[in-house]
Amino acid sequence: MFRDLDSISSSLRTLDLSPVSQPSVPVSVTTSALNRSSVNASIAQRQATLSPSAAVSHSSARASAAESTVTTSVERQTTTSTSARESSMAPPTTDKQSKDYLKRVKQANKLRSKEECLQELICHLSSQWTTEYPLLVEELSQKTAIKDASYARDHQITFSLSSDRIWNDDDQEWQPTTHRIQELDHVLILLKADRLAELVSEQACLAFCETLKSKYPLKQCVILIQDLQDYYKRHLRQEQRVEQQKFKQAIGMQKLRSKTTKPVLPGKEEIESMLLEIQFRYDTIKILDCKSSLLNRWILAFCEQIASEEELSKREQGHLKVKSGTDKQDTFEKMLMEIPSVTLGKAKAISHTYENMGQLYQRLKAGDSLQGLQYNGQSIGQEVARKITQILLSPAPDQDVLL
Repeated sequence: MFRDLDSISSSLRTLDLSPVSQPSVPVSVTTSALNRSSVNASIAQRQATLSPSAAVSHSSARASAAESTVTTSVERQTTTSTSARESSMAPPTTDKQSKDYLKRVKQANKLRSKEECLQELICHLSSQWTTEYPLLVEELSQKTAIKDASYARDHQITFSLSSDRIWNDDDQEWQPTTHRIQELDHVLILLKADRLAELVSEQACLAFCETLKSKYPLKQCVILIQDLQDYYKRHLRQEQRVEQQKFKQAIGMQKLRSKTTKPVLPGKEEIESMLLEIQFRYDTIKILDCKSSLLNRWILAFCEQIASEEELSKREQGHLKVKSGTDKQDTFEKMLMEIPSVTLGKAKAISHTYENMGQLYQRLKAGDSLQGLQYNGQSIGQEVARKITQILLSPAPDQDVLL
């Protein structure tokens, strides 16, 4: 759509919007001469009947009118020639705009890494995050954009994407567009294990989920439970202590206390049963758990995943392909540069040693090592050599490769 708009606007700029001149109608010379003679005869008769002073004033008026007509005609011709000159002096911008647009299209369809996608992500955080998890907020602010979402309750994060491109299904490619904010259909809700146990004890879990569903009806809600396994261990130790007290009281080793013990919060079986019911009841709610020590890494990985989700989906569908180069060697180098950490210099170091991808594959399969290859001061190190070898020798195209 945007390509059509650009072509229309450029064609409008090249159109000549000056008024169209009326075609001149050819007039017979004989007819024009007859009309001129008849007009002159009538003027002579009128001048003969007029007084000398009137005739003089009449002729003066005719002269001034003729002079005015000539002046107006000269001014009109001067204005027309000036506008035409200005029009011819205007430099043609269609080719330049076309080149700029093609450059923007190429930039929009460039394969982006997860880090680049993460830079476009905007995290809308509630105020509780800044108070209780300052280190996490600091890490997020270094890799993403942070916006305050004081309207959100509890520990919730909504996401949006700041982008300058949009996918065109007709052309099967990204189209450059003006800066836009795209709201993502993911919500992250952090729930501490103790808080979850309270909701289960109060039989308020389903009400909590209904609130999320009504607040985010078209979004995928991910409930991340913090330290759930640690809660299960603490609850088990608490139950064991209670049982020991009961046993000691039963055999007379310990007297009954006047104060009643606090009611025991629900255990693993009761909580797992409730979580299973939530999973079956709500399609848009997913429940995961994580340790406190891994919380920051988990949330950063989650942000990275949803930020690059659309980019990765287009790659899996085969839409984003490596463009052919100017020759065989250039194409070979472009293919190598799609591997992370492979720069142009390192790709040239390989292309000057191996003729094509097939030869490189066979030599790597035979045991060749790329470590130490150099070109123009750039050398391939051990880690980059390992990545290239692991990717090219992967037994299946869809096998996950640790990069």
